[in-house]
Amino acid sequence: MQNNADGLLVARICHDLKNCLSVIAFFKEDLMENSVDLKNGLEEFIKSVDNLSLRLSFFQNLAVDGAHIGNLYEMLQQMCAGHGINLAFDINSVDLEQDSIVQNVICGILYLIIVDLLRNKSPHEIITVTDKQLENIVITISNMSTEALPREVWDITEIEEVQATIVNALALYVKKIMKRHGYVTNIFDEQDTTGASNVKIIIKKLF
Repeated sequence: MQNNADGLLVARICHDLKNCLSVIAFFKEDLMENSVDLKNGLEEFIKSVDNLSLRLSFFQNLAVDGAHIGNLYEMLQQMCAGHGINLAFDINSVDLEQDSIVQNVICGILYLIIVDLLRNKSPHEIITVTDKQLENIVITISNMSTEALPREVWDITEIEEVQATIVNALALYVKKIMKRHGYVTNIFDEQDTTGASNVKIIIKKLF
């Protein structure tokens, strides 16, 4: 069962990277056929290569329990740049360079949300802060209801074992890390002062 889950995780990562490669191949064909403006085509080609490099670096760092080569959160910020997704991050009590497990958990969840927003070309603000009073980490997604969250994010919160698929393999990997290190998550809707619906994801360490 574990080998199957690991294989599905590899398949999920390959699927995400293949999507990036498909875009690169698309721009390559257009450039070779002179069907796009050379300057704009090269710019888009370079952006796609950079995006693939970011995804590779992200997964390389996510899959380790020790010190990261790079900061996962900074990689996510670069993925969002130019797509109308604003990431705000204020966790004074957590040193992401030292506590790679916390970074893996937070950024694993953020990645699943961000990829879904990028796919749907949906601009949002995502704020991650520490609630020092309750000792929680809180991710807030503006102008969204919990119904709009991708299913795999919900799979992380499930207490019972969830059937592994290619779609949710990355989510279950994050869930395994959380379980091993004593983290749990809760998700709920919350209205702000303007009446807009926001999603709150609470990450708490039990031990």
